[in-house]
Amino acid sequence: MIKRFSIVAALLLTFSAAHAQNFQYGKHNPSDFLSTKAKVDSTADAEVIREFGTGQIQKDDETGRLYIDFSYHVKIKIYNAEGFKSGDVEIPLRIYNNAADEMYDFKATSYYHDNGSIQQNDVDPKRVFTENKNRYLKLVKFTMPNLKPGSIIEYSYRLKRQSIFNFTS
Repeated sequence: MIKRFSIVAALLLTFSAAHAQNFQYGKHNPSDFLSTKAKVDSTADAEVIREFGTGQIQKDDETGRLYIDFSYHVKIKIYNAEGFKSGDVEIPLRIYNNAADEMYDFKATSYYHDNGSIQQNDVDPKRVFTENKNRYLKLVKFTMPNLKPGSIIEYSYRLKRQSIFNFTS
């Protein structure tokens, strides 16, 4: 009986620890805006403040096929003009047997702290482009708007990966 309880408790702790790292989109810690250099490398041009992703194998109700439901969310602090490169984002979509990965639930925003208020600039969906790289790969590309030193960029998306054999890390 005690052994079963220990196994259940360990599973619950593992489950809660896996979900404890997720964070709310658009919610910021005021100290993120006040920092002027990276904590680990003081010469860094940009720094990932938080990053979270999950992947799950799901079954498509319409086709009965398995797919990977992958979600990704990242928040990056820009320290100087060289860090603006972090605002040029490319998301790879793989193509398997003429079926491409699908991206949905996309959000991208840049933030800047100015005279006590936070200025927010969302990426215009009309400025998100898809490039056909080759017959196996498409790239979704966008650039974060109105970047300045001290900006924070944040974006999130979900992918429906058609092949369960390329599990995204």
